[in-house]
Amino acid sequence: KYNIDKKKVLFSGQSSGGGFLSTNFVPQHAKDYQGGAFMLCGAAAPRVAFTPDDATKSKFRLHFEITTGDPIWPASYKTALVKYTAVGMNFSKDDTKPGGHCAFNQEQVILDHIDFILGKNP
Repeated sequence: KYNIDKKKVLFSGQSSGGGFLSTNFVPQHAKDYQGGAFMLCGAAAPRVAFTPDDATKSKFRLHFEITTGDPIWPASYKTALVKYTAVGMNFSKDDTKPGGHCAFNQEQVILDHIDFILGKNP
């Protein structure tokens, strides 16, 4: 219905939004886009089958971010990283900032990692 350039679409999810992206949306739809997704203070392993092809692995990038004191997501965040590594997805992560749940400047995280997501800083 709309003429959307799928090479210019980025996704960002905070808390459960990051969980939704990592568990369902990315595994089901990353192949349809060239861009990437930010999972901010929430992530978990895919809950659907996810075997990305080489094009998806190279063209769809991910960034995972969580604080050291997050009381909600740390275990599932670690599991997500293991699973996304196992399927060969290209991602960056930061789990070194102190703070509680979503206690960081999410806009700044996107600005700091946008070049990686866009493939400008492999």
